[in-house]
Amino acid sequence: MSAASEAVGTKEQLDEREARITKLVGEVDSLAAVLPRGFAKSRLETVRILAKEVAVQSQALMLSRRLGRPNSEILETVDQLLSGLSRLRLLSSRTRVDQGTLLSVMLMEKLAAKLHVELIACEATDEGCQAGSGTTAVGPATQTS
Repeated sequence: MSAASEAVGTKEQLDEREARITKLVGEVDSLAAVLPRGFAKSRLETVRILAKEVAVQSQALMLSRRLGRPNSEILETVDQLLSGLSRLRLLSSRTRVDQGTLLSVMLMEKLAAKLHVELIACEATDEGCQAGSGTTAVGPATQTS
């Protein structure tokens, strides 16, 4: 196998990983958008506030991705999202919340964990993944040294 075909294979692998990351971010954001409604009738104010915070963190993740922020920044946002989701899952398991909402939180947590793994894999590759490729052009303001 020549070096050119290996480079093409690597490029295809990076594109596939990028597509998986984009899909995971979209799925997490879709679930987070409806999450506050699932906890709207909860008696615990803490749970309602935490559900709104998770939705905001998901929006921040989507925005960071679309703006082409570095993967390290996106990883930090995913870590915050995972932390919020685990706290929400623990609190909601002790309240009267419908099973669908609880399962949504658990699904979001699993998807965010997969996203975390994919982003770490991007960081581990020599070339890394291009954050937000195909969505916006990365200008000088978004590049870091």
